[in-house]
Amino acid sequence: MTAAVETLRRAQALADVGRYAQAAELLVQYLASDPGSAPAWAELARCRSLLDDNEGALHAADQSLAADPSQARAWQTRAAALADLGRYPEALASAQEAVRAEPGYWGGHLVLASTLLRQGRSADAYEVARRVVHLEPEESRAHYMVGISAQMLRNYPVAEQAYRESLRLDPENTYARNNLSVLHMNRRLGNRSRWSLALEGFADVAAVDLEDRTARYNLEVMVFGAVAKTRWIAALGLFAAVICASASGAGQGFPPEPGALGPRLAALAVIAALWAAWAWRVRSRVPVRLRRPLVALGRRSVPVMVLAGVVALMALVSVLIVAVPWTDAAFLGATVAPSVWLVVLSYWICRAALRRRRPKD
Repeated sequence: MTAAVETLRRAQALADVGRYAQAAELLVQYLASDPGSAPAWAELARCRSLLDDNEGALHAADQSLAADPSQARAWQTRAAALADLGRYPEALASAQEAVRAEPGYWGGHLVLASTLLRQGRSADAYEVARRVVHLEPEESRAHYMVGISAQMLRNYPVAEQAYRESLRLDPENTYARNNLSVLHMNRRLGNRSRWSLALEGFADVAAVDLEDRTARYNLEVMVFGAVAKTRWIAALGLFAAVICASASGAGQGFPPEPGALGPRLAALAVIAALWAAWAWRVRSRVPVRLRRPLVALGRRSVPVMVLAGVVALMALVSVLIVAVPWTDAAFLGATVAPSVWLVVLSYWICRAALRRRRPKD
């Protein structure tokens, strides 16, 4: 066995175990002695692609195809690199060539489905993804592609089933776990436990993949959503406080008349009950292991903290209206409407700020 052939075998072995940078170095050495080797160029293209070097992957794939246009794997890598570079029409043409070169191989169909999906052709991507599952039913990525294309088509039951199957085949598939958690988050009306499942899913993804910004962002969105719902609790408390002030006679002076204490005590009880019920509901739905991390995440989030502060201010206004017996109409006018408008404006501003931070992928 020549040294060049041994170098090629070592490179392929390194690529098989995920050591793509070292494999690429050996492949470059091999190609220096055999620059016309189409399989070696195709393998180098794959390594470059997995190292997120799209330009290098594209160059290597072109060299492979120049030597042998029937290299299906080179067409696949070329399609993926072109799609990552935003050159979708060329990517689609390359993906179609990959399928024509090797119609029975599921990988080419998977790249074609991914390219179609990135072009916004969700229905076509879904049909191709189903073909991938037919060709390779035990491949996690095939079921994931069915799930994401079905999700784009708003066929949520099929998407959920596909993600679950993908996770059964590969429990470490963070993309499937993340998207399944998104489905739980958006479809929680059908099952109250979905909110908790979404929280746990995002937390698991963030723990497994420290570079996954999407999972951490989704967790922040869920914390923001929980805080945003408290504005309705604060609004109900404010409404109860205003009704109490009207019933007990605003501006009556101090000390209040004995008959005025009843409505105020009732209003305080209503406000306390509202917040206690909300706290119990959130506590019962958030897993114990996630409570402290979510509180820490909320404290680090500016939109969450700003909205929480504004809602707390509205709650304080409602308590002051009830607790201070000499409140009059002027006090109500100066506090109720401004606090309501402040919460409304703060919600939309913080929501927009949070959306601007959404990861592009």
